[in-house]
Amino acid sequence: MGEPDRPRHQLWSFAYLVVRRVLSLVVLVLRTSDSKEIEILALRHELEILWRQQSRPPLEPADRA
Repeated sequence: MGEPDRPRHQLWSFAYLVVRRVLSLVVLVLRTSDSKEIEILALRHELEILWRQQSRPPLEPADRA
């Protein structure tokens, strides 16, 4: 019973993916430069927080040479 529905399921999955990507592209094109700048600042802030949370690897004596 599952095999005949598989191509149909794959078609719907592909159609969903295409529609989602097209809508994402439309939203990206219609956004103002201010909102893009705000998103970039938020992403940079998020990266800074993640860098602070990451512990540094311990250095061996050979690493220091």
